[in-house]
Order: sequence, then C-alpha cells, then structure tokens
Amino acid sequence: MASTQGEQRQAAKAEQTVTLELVAREWLALQEHKLAPVTLAKARWMLGLVLPRLADKPIDTITAPELLGELRKIEADGTHETAMRTKQRVGQIYRYAIATGRAERDITADLRGALAPVVTVNRAALTDPDKVAGLLRAIDGYVGQPAAPLA
Repeated sequence: MASTQGEQRQAAKAEQTVTLELVAREWLALQEHKLAPVTLAKARWMLGLVLPRLADKPIDTITAPELLGELRKIEADGTHETAMRTKQRVGQIYRYAIATGRAERDITADLRGALAPVVTVNRAALTDPDKVAGLLRAIDGYVGQPAAPLA
C-alpha cells in the first residue's frame, strides 16, 4: 500500500525534528573523551532530571519558563547546587546546538538570577600558632585508623 504525500511529508518532518534529547545525546557522546567517567556519569544523571518532560520537544520550542519549572522541581528538594549545575549543563547543550545550527539562542541565559543562590558556609581556620601546635600534637598522638592522620 502506497503512502500519501501528506504521510511522506510528516515522516520527513519527524526526521528533521531536533529534540533536546537528540542534541543532549550528541553532546554527551562528544564529552566521552573530554570528561572523566565520574563527571560524565554525573552529567548524564543531571540531564536525566530535566529530560523526561522536555526530551521529545524540539529544542528551539522549549521556553525559559518551561526549563525553569523543571529546575524549580530540583530546587524544591533542597538541592540548589544541583539545580544550578543542571542549568549549566543544559546551557552547554544549547551552546552546542547553536554551534551546529540547530538552535538560535541559549534559553538558560534568560534564567540568570531566577534560581535561589547556593549558600556556602565558611569554616573557621586556626590562625593562632599555639592552637596550630596543639592540633599538630593531637594528630601526631592519634592511635585510630592510619589513614585519618594522613587526611
């Protein structure tokens, strides 16, 4: 049975559709030789947090508010740093899509300042020489696991 012209055009259009998942997979494949295996695995994991709902959408139709919604779901779990780093990874994918002519702009740039900032906690440092000497004596006198004093 022969297909109609309309069906042929739809099939051709489907082949031309460049989804976020398609570009993300290409970008990850290029990173295999550049990133350490642990870093690559973490990048895949982070992209897995946003791709399930955005994967099938054409990359040039995804809006900043849609991506922000997905990032806010990550943020809602209290993992602000993960949300920020996921936004960075998606931005890298968009920049790759721009370089390969499949996207016009990086929507992650529109999300600058939209996520809660990552709060860092500064740890106190020993600055008094007498206290440093006491710390060194305590480390020297440690009798537990051998790796602990080395750390």
